[in-house]
Order: sequence, then structure tokens, then C-alpha cells
Amino acid sequence: MDMHIPTLLAAVLLVGAVLSLSVSAVAHRQQRDGMVFWAVGLGMHTVSYVFLFQVEALGEWAAFMAAVVLRSCAWAAFSEGLSQFYRRRVPRLLIWGPVAIAPVAFALLFEQLAPRIISISLIFVAQSLLALWLMWQARRTTPGRGQYFLMTGLVTALVFLVLRSIGAFMGTEADMLPMNGEGAVQAVGLVAALVVLLLLSIGFVLMSKDRADSLNRMLATQDSLTGLANRRHLNETLDLEWARASRTGQSLALIMIDIDHFKAYNDHYGHQAGDDCLQRVARTLELSTRRAGDLVARYGGEEFLLVLPHMNDAGGRWLGESIRQAVDMLNVPHAGAPSGRLTVSVGVATTHEAVHPDTASLLRAADDALYRAKRGGRNQVQVA
Repeated sequence: MDMHIPTLLAAVLLVGAVLSLSVSAVAHRQQRDGMVFWAVGLGMHTVSYVFLFQVEALGEWAAFMAAVVLRSCAWAAFSEGLSQFYRRRVPRLLIWGPVAIAPVAFALLFEQLAPRIISISLIFVAQSLLALWLMWQARRTTPGRGQYFLMTGLVTALVFLVLRSIGAFMGTEADMLPMNGEGAVQAVGLVAALVVLLLLSIGFVLMSKDRADSLNRMLATQDSLTGLANRRHLNETLDLEWARASRTGQSLALIMIDIDHFKAYNDHYGHQAGDDCLQRVARTLELSTRRAGDLVARYGGEEFLLVLPHMNDAGGRWLGESIRQAVDMLNVPHAGAPSGRLTVSVGVATTHEAVHPDTASLLRAADDALYRAKRGGRNQVQVA
């Protein structure tokens, strides 16, 4: 059964317009997530088909030149959107260079149909490969499955462009024109365009949604200043590890850490320096705990808590001492401290030797050990 080309074209234009407007509706320029570029790219890609089918009204040169420029700009907009989405600096020449080359190649090869089709198709291939390369580089860090829809759309466009180049090389370029004809090539091209537009739109919107959901989950469990686990995540993990330790009889250690004389540090150096200090200590704690099951959390203010499954008193004391030394070796000046530099006090409590009826009891034991370290002169480790 023959496909009705005007109906297919109307479907491409309608779907492309709806998708472009839909992406525009959910795009926010302030978010800089690439959505604005993507909406513009979809719009230009759709409008290019209008010119392809206006050869009789505008003339072949004007119609095809407008379509080539719009299509090339659309691919550049897609790459701009991806570079913004992934927060990557891509050379502008790499993105927009083909936009300048495409009309020049078209003008120079206008009278030579096969070379013209091959050159323009290969320019679009290069642009689609750039978009695929950006996605491939970030595939492991991109959450969700939206990226696979988008990759499929890019690969579909790439395959069609390559086949178009091969067809021109094999001498079937005459079948590709005119674009408003009723041939199989025109029908396949429009169906491919419809599929590509759908996949590109759905894929990018899903990618943006997946990343937003991932960010929301992270914000729900992460301290905004230090990047460590927040109090909510800490409580959930502590309850889980407590239940596991109670069930298996394995030890569980808590290490509570407090920055010595932190109020004096804040008052002397300012709150921004205080925030920087908290971040440096947080990084030191993360580097000191490398086991997969360990959790480092900001307990509150200048206090931090480490949840350490399968660790006894000796291990807790050793890790607490290594943390104390690591912070001491940062050599952060602290005019309000007796030593003249930033130090921490550490309290350790475990379920190895003592019996604790619940997590609150274990937390109190760690807090009591920390208090003894502070009362004993600070910059030391005490075990409950």
C-alpha cells in the first residue's frame, strides 16, 4: 500500500510542532539544563521540512538552502543542549563550524546532485556523531533510561543519513527528488523523521526528569554544605545497621567528632571561613573511611558521626586517632585554639564490649566519650 506523502508531511509538521512547543513549555532558561536549546532544535528540524516541500513555490536553490541551514542549525542546537545538560565545555567551532560549512558545500555543489547529497548528509552525520559522543562520554553518570531513547533517536537519524549517502553514491539520487513526489524514498524519509523527532523529544525530557528526580533524592539524604549524609539519612542507616548487628551478633562502632573551639574560629575568621573549615574536615573524614559499608554524616553544627559496621573498640580507637591526626596535619590556622591550629575531639563507642539496648544508648555512649575527650583537654580520642 502506497503512503500518502502530504499526509505524512502533515503528521511530521504537526508532531514536530507539538513536541517543540511542549519542550518549550517545560523549559526554564535559569536552570540551564539544555531544554531551551532542545526546543529550538526541534522547532528548526521541523520547519526544515516545510522548505523541502516548497520547491515549486520558492525554487530548488532557495528551498533546499533554507532546509540545509535550518537542519544544520538544529543539530548544532542539540549539541549545545547536551553540552549544557552535561555541564561540559565543547568548543564552539566544533558545534557551529558545520553550520558554516553546510551552505557553502551546498552552493558549490548545487549543480552536482550526487556529490551535493553525499556532502550535506556527511555533514549532518558528523553533527549527529558529536551529539552521540557527548552522550557516550557521560553514559555512566547519567541516571535513568531517558538517555537510551535519545541515543536510539540519534542512531536512527545517523543510519538514515548514511543510507542516503550510500544511495547517492550508488546512483539512485534521482529517486530522492522531487521531495513532494510520491516515491518510497520520500515516504521512508518522512517516517524516519517522525520516529527521530519522537525519540529525541521523549528521550531528552526523560533525561531531564530522571536527573531532577536523582537530584531530589540526593538532596533528601545529603547535607547541602558538606555533601555528607544528613541527619535523616544517618538515622535510617543507623537503625538499619543496628538491626543487622543485633541479628548477626557483629560489632557496630560509632565515632563522634567535634571541631574544637569552632565558635571562636567562626567569630575570628567569619562564617564563610567557618563553612570552608567544615567542608575541609568533611573531606578529611571521607578520605579516612574507605570501606563500602561505612557512613560519614554531619550530625549537627560542627559535629560529625561515623557509622562503622563490623568494627570493634580497637579498630574504632585506631580510626579515631588517624582522623584526629589527619585533621591536625591540615595545619589550618586557629587563633582561638591553644595549639594555634584546627583540631578535633573524638569519642568512640561500640557494641563489641558493652551491651546497649538501643541506638539511643549507643549514641549517648559515643557522646559521653566525646565529652570526656573535650573535658580532658581536647584534641584527643576517648573510647566509651
